[in-house]
Amino acid sequence: MAEDTSRQDSGSTGMPAPTSGDGNMATPAPVGSTASNLGEQARSAIDEAGATAQELAQRVREQASMATDALYRQGTRAGEYLTRNVNEYPLAALLVAGAIGYGLGYLIHTRWQSGEWQKSAGD
Repeated sequence: MAEDTSRQDSGSTGMPAPTSGDGNMATPAPVGSTASNLGEQARSAIDEAGATAQELAQRVREQASMATDALYRQGTRAGEYLTRNVNEYPLAALLVAGAIGYGLGYLIHTRWQSGEWQKSAGD
């Protein structure tokens, strides 16, 4: 009979209701303290997420700084190489620049003649 009563008190969970050592029903924790505990857990989870986000942002900043420095050094070397070769071979540099200019002009002229220039400008 006592088993039937504990099943009825347990509700739909199928588990017997918690009891204290003297057979009386245990009193549930106050709702305020449960909410406070949940609030503390949420706060600590948010603090951990914030710390992780700050750490990741710091790593990204450091990696971006290193990549920027490497790109700057590479650009500087390329500029020095180009300057040195233009000074050593001015006629070849002039011919290459002229060929590039002619190629770009040809592409623009061909596009302009076929009407694609006006179509893209009107869109």
